[in-house]
Amino acid sequence: MNWLRNTSYIILFTLLASSCDDSKKAEREAQELKEEERQLVLRRHKELEKERAEAQAQAQLKIEREKELAAKILAFELEQKQAEERKAAEKAAEFARLKEHSRREACRAFVGTEFDELNLPDDTSYTNVKVLDADAQGITIRHQHGARTIPYSKLPSKIQRACKYDPEAALLEFEENSKNITPPQNSARKPSSTPKKVASKPLPPETQSPKKKAVSPRGNLKVRVVSSSNGRKRLKVTAYSNVYAEVRSRTYATPFTIRSVPPNTKVEFHTYSDTSGRYNLQLLSTRGQQLDNESYLRKSGLKGARLD
Repeated sequence: MNWLRNTSYIILFTLLASSCDDSKKAEREAQELKEEERQLVLRRHKELEKERAEAQAQAQLKIEREKELAAKILAFELEQKQAEERKAAEKAAEFARLKEHSRREACRAFVGTEFDELNLPDDTSYTNVKVLDADAQGITIRHQHGARTIPYSKLPSKIQRACKYDPEAALLEFEENSKNITPPQNSARKPSSTPKKVASKPLPPETQSPKKKAVSPRGNLKVRVVSSSNGRKRLKVTAYSNVYAEVRSRTYATPFTIRSVPPNTKVEFHTYSDTSGRYNLQLLSTRGQQLDNESYLRKSGLKGARLD
């Protein structure tokens, strides 16, 4: 009986131990399953993060490529615009050059034209007229009673069209000629800031300041031939005087004034000889005193003021 009881206890203990092992095994399997699920979630999370980073990198790369393409398009359009502007400027310059050449040719062809009678819009008339010169500002004519230069604004429209009158070209030539005129030097002294004392009594004759001597009119005239065409010479004239003066032409039967010369001012301008290449220019003061002269034969040899 004791033996049977012991055997029963042994079997019971064996069954209890076996059940404990099964429960521990089941618990371990449950923990392993949870760990596998956690690792799977972590791997999936890492994959999602990687996919998100790749997507952001692709989007950034796409934006940079679009910016680069836009910059290339803008640079190309700017280059095209600059090329068009250069082309337009070249065309405009070429058109202006051809226009100026055509105007010069028209003026050159008009030189030598003769009129039995030339009537101006202001009712002025000239007879036996011959055109001596034509430029952008007007024409120079010789008529029965002398010679003169007439601007296009006072000429008939027929002559303006024949010479292809262009107000812009006339203004440019006027400005170019104005550059050759040296402005007068201001030699006046600045007034003193302190007032001078006035003597209460007149000074004796020996202490009085002597009166200023009158200025002796002096001048200088230089003429240089710069070009020649069909016998007519283009002359560059340089004039200087210490008083008011004027340059007069005695090339033709009737003398006429070409240019005024302010005092202490060097004046440069261009004029023309007659068709035979002859010229005779005088520098006269306002009182008619000859300061200098030069002709196609010789210079007067007068000793005038220096030309700086």
